[in-house]
Amino acid sequence: MMQCDSEMHHYSSIQSYATDLQQCLLALAPMAKQLRLLASNTMVCALRTKQDGAGLRVLAQDLQSMNETILQCMEEGLSAIRPLLTLPQYIVDNETVSHNDREQNRSLSIAVHHVLISLSTVEKVAKKGDYIAVFLKLETADEETQAHCERLAEQCQKVMASLHQQMEESHVLSERLSDCFELKPTELAFH
Repeated sequence: MMQCDSEMHHYSSIQSYATDLQQCLLALAPMAKQLRLLASNTMVCALRTKQDGAGLRVLAQDLQSMNETILQCMEEGLSAIRPLLTLPQYIVDNETVSHNDREQNRSLSIAVHHVLISLSTVEKVAKKGDYIAVFLKLETADEETQAHCERLAEQCQKVMASLHQQMEESHVLSERLSDCFELKPTELAFH
């Protein structure tokens, strides 16, 4: 009975971590939306500027690209985690499973690895966003445009801070989930 209780705890841990990670991934959507709005506002600022505005247009395009990348990574992460959300209980008992079940375990380990790849891409986007916030603050233009750019930079910093925090939480959950399987993503033969 003790082993059965342990297996149930292990299974519920996997389910809990997977569900929490799913929620973290879903939380990326509002952040991506904020980036899309920030991109639109930056483009409006670029169009209103009395100077060329080319730098602001580039930043607006970068923000829009970041929005698209985050949404794509979110979808890829959600797709990869889906099998973990419907995990059969017998899969997690590595000592008594058959070869096919070990293959399933390997597949699930690979799924966690794919989630980590998606999270890594989102982390790169967040770092890029940090630089964009700095560039927005440094935008030299007329007073009105400069004030607007400073507000955009502050908004960008807030979104990036939320994104960094979400990535930290997602990584902790991914690592905990990874620890539930016999093969760790770092032990897999491909990258």
